[in-house]
Amino acid sequence: MTMHGKVTFADDLTDVKAMSDGGSMTLRSWSGVIPHTVEITSSNGTLDHTYYVAGLKRPWDDEARRFLSIQLPALVRQTGIGAEDRVKSIFGKDGVSGVLMEIDLLRGDYARRLYFTALIDVARFDSAGVQPILQRVGQTFTSDYDRREVLEHIASRVTHARNAAAAYAQARTTLK
Repeated sequence: MTMHGKVTFADDLTDVKAMSDGGSMTLRSWSGVIPHTVEITSSNGTLDHTYYVAGLKRPWDDEARRFLSIQLPALVRQTGIGAEDRVKSIFGKDGVSGVLMEIDLLRGDYARRLYFTALIDVARFDSAGVQPILQRVGQTFTSDYDRREVLEHIASRVTHARNAAAAYAQARTTLK
């Protein structure tokens, strides 16, 4: 995938909702030896979708929409692209539990780290509210680096009472 400009994805990750004027996004996936490509451009507030199979332009139809709706969620959830905007949107609709459900769908520690740090920023936890997040952080990551980054982010933004400090210490015990 290549992107130029600011891209906002639809909440269900089936399409691009908005893009900065003059922006573009190209998503390519190979099915065997055949490339499937979606190009989305923005001009004067209008999005234009173009679909190619094996380099040949195809109509923007149900097949093209289906391709994008399968590839885009996988890509976003693997890479963490647009994490801050997605966390704000999900949090606004479904709160902390909605963001945690989305984090469960993510495939890599890097993306999880982006979502957790964005959640910490948007939710503005107090010492009691952050405890479940600390427990989750201690269990979610396989990467010590990403776990540590999230814990440091929490430590810099949440004042810990005694019980939250214990949860923070417990989450750190999983670090090697």
